[in-house]
Amino acid sequence: IDAAEKAIAIDPGIADPHVSLGWVRRTHEWNWSEAENQFKSAIELDANNVNALQWYALLLSNSGRHEEAIASIEKAKEIAPITSIVWQNSATVYFNSRQFDKALADLEKAGDVDAEYRLRMPMFRSSFYLQTGKPSEALRDIKPNLRPEELDDDMTLFVLGAAHFDLNQPEKTRAYAAALRAKGKSPRLALALLYAHIGQKEAALDELDRLIKMHSDKVVHFGTSPRFDPLRGEPRFEEMLKRINLAS
Repeated sequence: IDAAEKAIAIDPGIADPHVSLGWVRRTHEWNWSEAENQFKSAIELDANNVNALQWYALLLSNSGRHEEAIASIEKAKEIAPITSIVWQNSATVYFNSRQFDKALADLEKAGDVDAEYRLRMPMFRSSFYLQTGKPSEALRDIKPNLRPEELDDDMTLFVLGAAHFDLNQPEKTRAYAAALRAKGKSPRLALALLYAHIGQKEAALDELDRLIKMHSDKVVHFGTSPRFDPLRGEPRFEEMLKRINLAS
């Protein structure tokens, strides 16, 4: 923060320090209005600044301003069509707006332009299948294609546990939940998502509360990600949104 603020003080006409400061204000301070001001300043200074455009799109998406988010991320894709992270962020923007087909298409594009990301595609793609009510497809995609380093990945365990729950195989779900709990006492987003998916809302909310208290960068997704839909309307969850300045 200090470095970005000093750079702006020395020369406010350079875009990148505004981008960096906007990222911090959004992700770690949950100061959405100031983050937006910084991203907009960066874009005014450099209309083709890809990071400003894609990170501003994420902010808009997190805030429920989906049409504006899509406009910003589409411009970023026009400028950087072979940059995988832009397509990944575009998938997030469309996912949050519940346009799952477009989200999956952009996820595939991210893999097309990045061979390393392509190797991780089954894990990410299966989570999309899960969200759209296709647990069998999720399992068919993820199980045969997992690399050794992904077997113990938090999101892998979430997808496997949730998919087996949807297929009425609770004993397997319990095993994956136990595996997540065994990984340590630190709050785990994947464990919260699994608890929410299987209807253990209080346990999910306890885990999310700990994420807020440790200022995890994951909490910015609470506002609009479909993965938190099982908790929407719960008084504790709505209070959490107020704490991170995302209450509607």
